[in-house]
Amino acid sequence: MDKWEWKLQSNGQFSTHTLSKMIDSKQLQHFVSQHETDRLQILPQKIGILTWRVKKRRIPVRVELDNRGVDLDSVRCPVCNNDLETVDHIFLHCNFAKDLWARVLRWWKASGPSYSNLEELFCGVHDPSQINQHSNIWKAIE
Repeated sequence: MDKWEWKLQSNGQFSTHTLSKMIDSKQLQHFVSQHETDRLQILPQKIGILTWRVKKRRIPVRVELDNRGVDLDSVRCPVCNNDLETVDHIFLHCNFAKDLWARVLRWWKASGPSYSNLEELFCGVHDPSQINQHSNIWKAIE
């Protein structure tokens, strides 16, 4: 009897999960160093990729899209309309982002300093007294 055999899995059965993991691992090798991917193993893969994109400023915010010639009605943040939509704004300064950070820190039973930009956040300027059970997650995100 003829049948298809999937060589990338030991049981010969095709699965989209296996294919997806294979594609992701190959794509990540081109963009992220092995050291970076090792640090990100404790995080869900999507969070690791988002963190990498934020660090590299590869998030399609309105200011960047406008700089690339995309015609937009406004470059202001659509959530708060208080400032330009930049990577720093959407992850640190927008009221929504501030509230989200406060909730995460409360969940972690920690307090955190405020940052003026993402470079400060990722440089690891933290209070050593705040190290707790979530410090490995924070180190991976940095």
